Amino acid sequence: MSFEEGAIRGIVREEVEAGLSKRSSRKPIIIVKTMTVADTEYKIALPAKTKKFTLHMRETDTAFRIAFEKGRVADPKEPYFTIPAKSPYWEDDLDLDQIFSIYIACSTAGKTIETVAWR
Repeated sequence: MSFEEGAIRGIVREEVEAGLSKRSSRKPIIIVKTMTVADTEYKIALPAKTKKFTLHMRETDTAFRIAFEKGRVADPKEPYFTIPAKSPYWEDDLDLDQIFSIYIACSTAGKTIETVAWR
């Protein structure tokens, strides 16, 4: 092993031990949540170490609401964010240490949110 290879391995080992690794995500997790009741809050729990995620409604005819605080989307109270029909929502370049929750609701019952989270 050359000096350069040894130095690189040492840096990677330090990053992993310190939890600082910024390597690209490699493991996808699919989360499917059906909102069976209209205007009811549902929670999507992104796993610890999520690097990026995208979510959208499986049915393309309805908007839905998201928030990052409990109690904001069922009976909408600011702050919340509306995702228009046929539109995805995503976040990249994350480094979530712990489980992170997204709260969702829709004014139409029986709609399904599909999420792909990468760790």
